[in-house]
Amino acid sequence: MISCNVLEVERKNQEDESMKTIELSDKLKKIFQTMEETEAKADVYTLYNCEAFVHAYGLSVMADFERRGIGAEMLIARAEICKQLDTPVSATVFTGSASQRLAERCGYETIAELDITTYRIDGQIVYPKPKWPVIKWMAKRYF
Repeated sequence: MISCNVLEVERKNQEDESMKTIELSDKLKKIFQTMEETEAKADVYTLYNCEAFVHAYGLSVMADFERRGIGAEMLIARAEICKQLDTPVSATVFTGSASQRLAERCGYETIAELDITTYRIDGQIVYPKPKWPVIKWMAKRYF
C-alpha cells in the first residue's frame, strides 16, 4: 500500500460515536481536541447548505512515493466517492503546508484555520515547535 485516507460520512444532527469506544493516549486526545476546535470554527452544513459531508482523516502517502501526484489523485477520487455516496461536500483539516497547497490546487477552500504556535489546552502550549504554524479546515462542494 502506498497511500491511505480514512473517510466517513458525517450527517447533520448525528452525534459522532466513532472515537468514543477507543482508548486514546494523551497525545492523541490533544490532537483530536485540536482538530475538533478547528472544525468548530466553521459549520460545513451551513456554509454549503448540505445535510451530510465526507469527512477525511490522515491522507498519507508513503515517503518513497511522495511528489508523484498520488495525493492529488486521492483528493480527485473523492469526487467519485461523494457521487457514489450522494454526499456533495468533502471537508478535512489539512495540517501541513504542502497538503494545504495541494488541497487548494484541487479546488478546496479554507473555511477556518488555527494558529498552532499559540494554541493552548488547559493553559499549556500544545505544539511548542510545530513544523507548520497553521492548520486549515478546508472544504469542497463536488456537486
